[in-house]
Amino acid sequence: MIQHDAIINLTPFNVCIRTLTPQARHWIESHVTLGDVGTWADGILEIPLPASGDLIGAMLRTDLKVVQASGRMMMSRTEIALDPHVRRISPH
Repeated sequence: MIQHDAIINLTPFNVCIRTLTPQARHWIESHVTLGDVGTWADGILEIPLPASGDLIGAMLRTDLKVVQASGRMMMSRTEIALDPHVRRISPH
C-alpha cells in the first residue's frame, strides 16, 4: 500500500517532486503551468526553489500526502488550516 502521493527532494537550487500515485501526476498536470518549471518527465517535476512553497502547500491542501525524501512531512496540515497564507517548510 502506498502511504504517500509524492516525495520531495530539496536542493540548494531547485525542488524535485517525484509522483508516486496517478492522483499526484494528474494534479500536477492539471495545476502546474509547465512553462514555469525546469522539467516534467517520468513522473518527476523539477521546479525553482522560490516556487516550491506555494506548490507544496497547494498539494497538501488538496489532501495529497507529500513527504520529504527523509520521510518526514514537509508541512503539517494543521499549520495550513491555521494560516493558509504563510508558507513553511519544516527543518526536520
